[in-house]
Amino acid sequence: MAPLRPGGGHRIRKDLFIRGIRRGWISVDEVDRVLPPGLLTAAERWLFYFSLFSADVELRDDAGHVLALEQLRAR
Repeated sequence: MAPLRPGGGHRIRKDLFIRGIRRGWISVDEVDRVLPPGLLTAAERWLFYFSLFSADVELRDDAGHVLALEQLRAR
């Protein structure tokens, strides 16, 4: 049996995650620019945001304001 391969954009998500961990924050606009539309389902994108939040990475809007998870659910 072939080994499981990560879904689309795994490397991109990993790089973004590492960047967020190092800085302590990442902007949602940055995520939107780097992850092309259609690469992730809405559920996958939500899980990515949730993973960042769980790792104590602040999610910020383009003005630098910290966003709550509830605000990201609508994106």
